[in-house]
Amino acid sequence: MPITPGFTWEETENGLEVRVELKGFKRSDLDANCTACLLKVNCPPYLLSIDLHGEINPTKSSAVVDASGVTFNCVKEVPGKWGKLKIEGDRAEIKERREKSMEAERIRQQEVAAKQKEIKEKAQKAGQEGDWAHENKVRNTIDKRKEDELAAEREDIEKWKETMAARKRRAEQKTVTRKGGVEIYSDDESDDEDPYDDPYEDDEDDDKENTDTSAVGDKENSVPPTNQVGEAAESSVPEASSALVQRVQQEEEEEEQGAERPK
Repeated sequence: MPITPGFTWEETENGLEVRVELKGFKRSDLDANCTACLLKVNCPPYLLSIDLHGEINPTKSSAVVDASGVTFNCVKEVPGKWGKLKIEGDRAEIKERREKSMEAERIRQQEVAAKQKEIKEKAQKAGQEGDWAHENKVRNTIDKRKEDELAAEREDIEKWKETMAARKRRAEQKTVTRKGGVEIYSDDESDDEDPYDDPYEDDEDDDKENTDTSAVGDKENSVPPTNQVGEAAESSVPEASSALVQRVQQEEEEEEQGAERPK
């Protein structure tokens, strides 16, 4: 059989405090709630139900649990002192009044739960939308980076194509001529140069002239006149050098014969 715990109460014009004493209870077993006209504590083996003399505002009221029991801090719906805690009258009317307040509280609790669920869903949705926005931002950043890299690669390819096309045009515009039995390749892009001018010809001519000049100078300095060859050979050239003198004379004769031939 349930045990009715002891309690105390105090009131003011605007509020009400009810203290319920519980001994050796577990908080997990305690169920304390209030409606507009009812205070109820269920903690086996304790059970307490108080039909209030007046009405309170359950949304503004609260229950505080501690080691020795539970305290109800209630706000009166209509200010004023009651003079007593419990209502007196017909038991059937009191029961009907209690049931109506309990149903109203049940509906209120459902509305509160639905509102809390809605708030939670909105928060989750907002969090998901934030995550989606972040993912979209990251995805857009990656896509833009890929597009930039692709555009750079395309630009490099176009530059490479232009370079290869320019090389091909230059190769097609090159002409081949023969000068002095040598094939000469010229490029139309070199406007300042003669396409038929061999850049090495002047150097070869200069080398040839220098060689001829040095050869003639050596001959003039080393070979004496014809009428002096005999005397020089007899006086200063040893017998071992006579063959060289004869070869020089032979070359001079061949040059004279070549000069007399008609051109």
